Amino acid sequence: MIDLHCHLLPGIDDGPADEPAAIALARALVAEGVTTVAATSHVNPGYPGNTATSLRAVRATVADAIAREGIALEVVAGAELDLLHVARFDAEALRALQLGDGGTLLVECPFADAAPFFAETIGRFQGLGFRVLLAHPERSPAFLREPALLERLVAGGTMASLTASSLTGRFGRTAKRYADWALERELIHDVATDAHNTDGRPPVLRAPLEESGYGWAEQWLTIDAPAAILSGAPLPARPARPRRRFAALRRGRG
Repeated sequence: MIDLHCHLLPGIDDGPADEPAAIALARALVAEGVTTVAATSHVNPGYPGNTATSLRAVRATVADAIAREGIALEVVAGAELDLLHVARFDAEALRALQLGDGGTLLVECPFADAAPFFAETIGRFQGLGFRVLLAHPERSPAFLREPALLERLVAGGTMASLTASSLTGRFGRTAKRYADWALERELIHDVATDAHNTDGRPPVLRAPLEESGYGWAEQWLTIDAPAAILSGAPLPARPARPRRRFAALRRGRG
């Protein structure tokens, strides 16, 4: 599987505190079935030292350590972008913070009740030639307050990523209901771990999808669509929900 949202890099945000903790997180990712992870540290005013240059250096160090440990995990570029913080970045600065090399930006949905100019700024990024992947809209008060906001953004070409553990209530019933609603409305294009460590925020993908009844979409949500996002390719066709077994049995008896 491919994890497009993970705080793997140590000592630079609220992810692992040090390299051994990052190595432990890498092992946990592989145990979950992840083979490629985007190291998406926060780029926001709370972590002013996190720039494309500094993230690149830490990522290279961690990737080397993972390779030395014999852990079969590819670490690719990325960042979780605070929209207001990067709103006026030019195309070159934004490109240095994209996921992999496919021209997609991972933008954090705000933890606030309102998101003024959010859609307008997303439109500016798209006008510069970037695709945008929204991180955890199911946990954003602004999106919970106005579900139509996600519908409008997706209609305009924006993509959205859920945190897998939201599907099992890790962030509360409201986030779970929104996650289910967004999946049912085909507004979600990726499911990620948003892992920060191996304890409080461990990397989980498969179990939440199975438990919430979306195991049938696992391949598309964790492999096919994320691969296209990383490479810049068009998204593959979304799979159709399988017919419910009991309905098929009823038709057969008729």
